[in-house]
Amino acid sequence: LAMADSAEMHVETKPVNPHVATTCTAGPIGLTAFGITTILLNFLNAELIGKDTITLIICYGMFHGGMIQILAGMWEVYRGNIFGGCAFTSYGGVWMGFALFEILMVI
Repeated sequence: LAMADSAEMHVETKPVNPHVATTCTAGPIGLTAFGITTILLNFLNAELIGKDTITLIICYGMFHGGMIQILAGMWEVYRGNIFGGCAFTSYGGVWMGFALFEILMVI
C-alpha cells in the first residue's frame, strides 16, 4: 500500500534559471562589509582609536556597511536566498541609518 501511494505522488518543479544557477553568492562580501564596519565602530567605542576617526567610520558605515550590504542583500534575493537577502538588507539599512544619524548630528 505504501509503495502504491508513493508511486502516484508527483512533485512539480520549476526549471532553474541558468543565470541564477551560475551566479555566485554574495555572502562573503556582505559578511566582510558587516565585519569591517562593526569592528571599526567597536574600536572607537573601546577607545582603541581616537575620536577623530569618526569620519572614517561614518564613511565605511555609509558605503561599505550600508550600500554594499544592501546590494549584497538584493543579490541574495535574486539567487533565491531570502534569509540572506533579509539579513544583509536589514543590516545595510541599519548602517545607512547610523551614518545618516551621525552626519545629521554634526550639521
